Order: sequence, then structure tokens, then C-alpha cells
Amino acid sequence: MGIRSYHYFHYPSQRLMRTQMICIWRPECKKFLGRSLFLVGEFGVNDYHFSFQRKTVHEVRSFVPDVIATISIAIERLIKHGARSLLVPGVIPSGCSPPILTKFASAPPSAYNSKTGCLTAHNELGLYHNALLQAALTKLRAKHRNVKIIYADFFGPIMEMVESPHKFGFEEDVLIVCCGGPGRYGMSSTVPCGDAAATTCRDPSARLYWDGVHLTEAANRHVANAWLGEINASTGVSRKQGAKEPCRLGRHRI
Repeated sequence: MGIRSYHYFHYPSQRLMRTQMICIWRPECKKFLGRSLFLVGEFGVNDYHFSFQRKTVHEVRSFVPDVIATISIAIERLIKHGARSLLVPGVIPSGCSPPILTKFASAPPSAYNSKTGCLTAHNELGLYHNALLQAALTKLRAKHRNVKIIYADFFGPIMEMVESPHKFGFEEDVLIVCCGGPGRYGMSSTVPCGDAAATTCRDPSARLYWDGVHLTEAANRHVANAWLGEINASTGVSRKQGAKEPCRLGRHRI
């Protein structure tokens, strides 16, 4: 996001003409960006998941600070160009992600949380990333006191849905995807969602994961409600009476 902003605003005549123009001149753009809400991320999940192909969780953990530093640089660039409201999501609990669970299907029983069925070490990596990200955002807020920088918890809402699926209308075996092929988690590298041989569940709204990589619309709605609660709490705006309560974020099993 930060890199794209840099190119767009330094080469408006070359780059913006090929995209949908939202503004042309820097003063105009700065005002427009100042009225906009930026969703910065989430970043890091793909970096970690692809790295798991060849690296251990311990090895992947070593470059988490570099990922956080890159996110901070992107935020700084957006602020420089006029951004005044930014929503920065943390990462998901990768240990509950069907693709990761499928890849590490031969892991010993001790690697899993006995209550959730998620891989403990992979979830701990996510918590580590999110802790460093929140610390970085605290520093950025202190540096840019006129900018609203809001942390959006991605980890908590998903864990709550994994821990209490019935509370959200999901089926008990919440880690099985809706669209995919054979396998413990409804996923197969040979039969991905969209393949002619793939199958889909009858009711996607009763599932947490659509294809393993993406959440279902129902799950995303619960995450969005949680984020709206965080935005409102940060800005001091009260939720409208009668609105659905967001996920209550707290301590979760990993």
C-alpha cells in the first residue's frame, strides 16, 4: 500500500491516467486522503504461510520484526501523503487455518491444542506478530498525535468462532471448509475449490471457512462487527441502539 502510494503520487500523469483517478494534484489529493479511511493490511499472513513450505516456525519467527518494520514504513508514507485515519489489522490464527492444518497433518498430537484442534506453535507466531504490531502502532500514535491509527484484531474474532461455533451459527467441526475436495479439513491440493471435482457445502453460512484461504461471508460479518466496535471505541462513537454486538475479544485458547 505504501509503495503504491509513493508511485501514484510521484508520477500522477503516468500512473493515474491508467487507473481510476480519485485526485490529480497534491493539495487536492492530500485533502482527499485526509477524509479517507485506510485499511492497511492485513500484511504478514502470506509471508509466513509461504515460508512454512521450507522453514520451521522458529525460523519464520525471526523475520517477524522485519515485517512489522515494513508495515510501519507503509503507514508513515501514507501519513506523509495526507492520511489521517488508518485501520491496521493484525494477522489471523494460522494454526487454525485449514491449509496449514492440511500441510502439517502429520504433526504429533502434542502440537495441537486439545480444545480447539489448532496448531499451537503457529498460533503463537500470530500472537507474537500482533504484539509487535500493536507496540509499533503505539509508537506511531505518539509520533503522529493528529492521526487516528486503530488496531483491528483479526485473531480474536476468529478464535472466538473456533472456540464457540454454535454461538455464531456454525457447525461443530468448524475447521472443515465449505468448498474443496477430500481430506480431513475438506481440502486437497489436487482438488481445489473451483475445480470440476470440487464439492461445496449446502449452507456456507454455517461454516467459518469458505475455501480454507478465505472466510465465509457469515464469518467476515462477525469480524467486521468486531472491527466496527473497535473503530467506534477509538473514535468515541456509540453503536446504534439495536445493532448486533461485536465479538467480545479476550483471552482465547491457542
